[in-house]
Amino acid sequence: MAGYVKSTVNYSKAFGANDKTDAIYNRPRMWDGQRILTPSKKQSITKKSYTLFLKPDKKVSPAKVGQVLSSHFTGTKYSSYGKWKGGYRPINVPTDVESHILQIRNNVPKEYAAIQWLANSVCLPFYTNISDTPSQDPTNTKSAYWTYKTTAMVIEAYKHKKFIDSSTGKKTDLIYKDVNPTEKAVTK
Repeated sequence: MAGYVKSTVNYSKAFGANDKTDAIYNRPRMWDGQRILTPSKKQSITKKSYTLFLKPDKKVSPAKVGQVLSSHFTGTKYSSYGKWKGGYRPINVPTDVESHILQIRNNVPKEYAAIQWLANSVCLPFYTNISDTPSQDPTNTKSAYWTYKTTAMVIEAYKHKKFIDSSTGKKTDLIYKDVNPTEKAVTK
């Protein structure tokens, strides 16, 4: 069986097609994630195989994971808002339904230490021990679904622009807010 040799597994060979599809669809996304998390490791987007597990250059935050999940080869010559430059598929595309970031924090009471950041246009924190969430009825124009959909539509034209982070005054292209305001409301 391809990819299995003497009790070791080459995941690229075992699960990848190693063809033109991998070259434009899978490997460029691996390259981009590794480029963001481990910029010290210089690699080519056209490499045929990447190390599966790399130690990141810095501690990984939810915001950094969000940067990876929302990447369009940002800051490279392959930057692709809306189009696949060079024919490479970015990590994030308009047809993505949702993504998840799981975080367990040690510096808070265990009742709300675990958070799932759920995104279908913006990242929202959901505590893992909740037993109810607001209605997601897509026919209700005031539902969370339509709020997210409308937000995505509004920011579409601006997503390649730089924003000012109100807490630091620095320009940023990552729309991310800390969990503190939500946490304060939940713990009252």
